[in-house]
Amino acid sequence: MKRAGTDGGDPFTRERSRALAARKLLPWVVASGAGAAALVKVAGATWGGAAGFFGAGLLAAVFVWTLSIARCPFCGRPLPRPGAARAASRGARGCERCSGASGDAARAERS
Repeated sequence: MKRAGTDGGDPFTRERSRALAARKLLPWVVASGAGAAALVKVAGATWGGAAGFFGAGLLAAVFVWTLSIARCPFCGRPLPRPGAARAASRGARGCERCSGASGDAARAERS
């Protein structure tokens, strides 16, 4: 059974939506790491134990931050943000490297 919203669409829009969701999740991940460290310290562990939990939370935050960078689905290059001046002056929403403004060129190559 297909989920709603998974029936195709522009791959650039889907990639930017995924990156936006990761950016929205980032503050929660950082707060969770700090909260876990605080709970470990309150529970009676040493500062070293709390630092270990904070380090794990920081590592998770770095992972989510890397996920928050929108990349071209065809060549992997970082996409410009939609409001960036470079993207607005170019007039296209796609990638500059592979010229996949809507992905048509890359889809034609794969077919």
